[in-house]
Amino acid sequence: MMQIKEEDLEILRKGLETIERVYKEKSHYLDEVETKEDAFREGINSAVQVLKLNQIYSFIYCPCIFESGFVTISLHRTKEGAYKAMRKHLVEAYNNWFNERLLFGVPKGSIDGKFGENERWGIKTERINE
Repeated sequence: MMQIKEEDLEILRKGLETIERVYKEKSHYLDEVETKEDAFREGINSAVQVLKLNQIYSFIYCPCIFESGFVTISLHRTKEGAYKAMRKHLVEAYNNWFNERLLFGVPKGSIDGKFGENERWGIKTERINE
């Protein structure tokens, strides 16, 4: 027979408390859902997501590799969300860079020849501590 450790029981208790708390928070949405079972399911799903969230993904950006450090632009629950944010940022930055060159031309003696030459973008995984 398998023995259950006291630490495991405490984790289960905390999980149950979280599920109950989230359910109570969601219960005021009862008029927006079809049945109480739907509200309960929604609360359970939210609580499970809260319990599983042990790391986040940050989209980071460095505007100049010589004079500044990385800054966090946005935080995401999934790596996919972080990459979508980075893609959106890159597309907007490239469009701005390209349109400036169409309107004003490349200045003579410009050190900013290629797009993103002195900039960096990235995704960083960060663990969430209790």
